[in-house]
Amino acid sequence: MGKRAQLQKMVKSHIRDLNKRGIDVESVTGGKSLEKLAWNQRTYNNFLEEKRIALSRERKVKQRTNKNGYVFTQKDFNRVKKLQDDYNKKVKSEYNKYKLKFGTPDKTMDKFLKGETVRHLNSGENVQLGESFRKVNLIDRVMEGMDIDYFISMTRERMNDFSMNDVIDDRSTEFNNLYLKAWKEQGQLTDNRIKEILEIYKDMNIIQRSQFNKDMKRTMSWIDSASKNPRLNVDVYYTLKEVMEKQGQRVFIPS
Repeated sequence: MGKRAQLQKMVKSHIRDLNKRGIDVESVTGGKSLEKLAWNQRTYNNFLEEKRIALSRERKVKQRTNKNGYVFTQKDFNRVKKLQDDYNKKVKSEYNKYKLKFGTPDKTMDKFLKGETVRHLNSGENVQLGESFRKVNLIDRVMEGMDIDYFISMTRERMNDFSMNDVIDDRSTEFNNLYLKAWKEQGQLTDNRIKEILEIYKDMNIIQRSQFNKDMKRTMSWIDSASKNPRLNVDVYYTLKEVMEKQGQRVFIPS
């Protein structure tokens, strides 16, 4: 086989490869015929260089394309990636603060704190944190039609506000203001009993407290309704204390 025929054969192979990759062949060949591309070693080398450039361009586009199919400009990709790196540094820093204050968590708690679902050992009920120490992926949050500048601004604001307290999910103030104070005004609770109830709440671990928080409105509504029914003879303090102590004894495992 002559030299030119060999070059033509290799060009054909490269063109098949370009088609397989979904790359516009004409953007690489410049519309030139097979004969011209394989006329001699120089024209063949020029064709290979154009293919190299096209493949490099394709790799860069793939790197800038997220799971939603959104293709970033290089500038926007760099901006969101920088914010993502900063956010994850903040998350890691806050988690380290948590461990310094509360100690290294066990395996189940560690998974829960990092955003994974855990379930109650007996009932199978699942619990998951709204805010966690999970590693954030901002790149894949961007979708077509989204205002990148607004997204970056709002995300940076959330990052700056984020702290381990968001994860700890201590809603004792809300619990007190919405429910315990009202029962005090009704003569159902005293200051000392409110203090005792809040201590039980704070003694729960984060998983137990998160589940209690999730069910708080429903549970408090049930206790309030039952306490107003004279046939049930329900005492708010003892009922609430029993519910919370049981909650503080619940055991959870990874889902």
